[in-house]
Amino acid sequence: MNAHIRKSDENMPVPTDKGPTGKGPAVKAPAVKGRELAARPPLPPAIAEFQSDAVELEERAPPRVARMTLYCVTALIAAAITWASVSSIDEVVIAPGKLVTTQPTIVVQPLETSIIRTIDVKAGEVVHAGQTLATLDATFSQADVDQQHAKFTALDAQVKRIEAELAGDDYTVMAGKTPDEMLQVQLFGQRRAFYTAQLQNFEQQIAGQSAALAASKNQEAVLVDRRDTLSQIEGARERLFNTQSGSLITMLGSRDARLDVEFDLTAV
Repeated sequence: MNAHIRKSDENMPVPTDKGPTGKGPAVKAPAVKGRELAARPPLPPAIAEFQSDAVELEERAPPRVARMTLYCVTALIAAAITWASVSSIDEVVIAPGKLVTTQPTIVVQPLETSIIRTIDVKAGEVVHAGQTLATLDATFSQADVDQQHAKFTALDAQVKRIEAELAGDDYTVMAGKTPDEMLQVQLFGQRRAFYTAQLQNFEQQIAGQSAALAASKNQEAVLVDRRDTLSQIEGARERLFNTQSGSLITMLGSRDARLDVEFDLTAV
């Protein structure tokens, strides 16, 4: 019954009065007693279902999620205020300046001029020892490397061939199949054939000189005998000349013959 009475009271017209300008009615709030301003206890469910939507929303308790959200936001604001009150903030001062290194500037340059293919660092970047700074075009340098490698291979094969010749070994057995080694094998064969021919020629010359030496020794023995004989003949004719039994021409002829034999003996 009270519910019906309250609802009927809400539908009753509110007395109006003209406003201070006198042009329109002024709405006056109904007089509410002091006991109605105090917090009212929640209505029983049987009565609440007959109330209007506004009263129902007013009587409904706030959701728990909304309350927890409100509490969290309030706590966050309080924590932020507390942190701002007790914490210290670093001050950053900006001023112009210039960095100057204590070490002298290092000039980095290649040993030979070449074309730069890639630059692997940027300006102002910190680099370390052994790090690649730039990559150069290796066309010319690679050609030089290949040329030096070919020269080294040829000289190495030549050194091995000469060592084999000095040691008396057969270079054809230890040589490989590279073009330089095959060339040295051909040269080794030619030099061996030339060495063998020279050795045979020297042996023939030695044999000839030995025969000539033997003939010279025989001739020397004959000349020595002739010299002795001519010396005796010269002595005999000199004695005859001294006794005036022989002529001077005969004695001088014997002396001349002896001198010819001695000259031939010195030439042998």
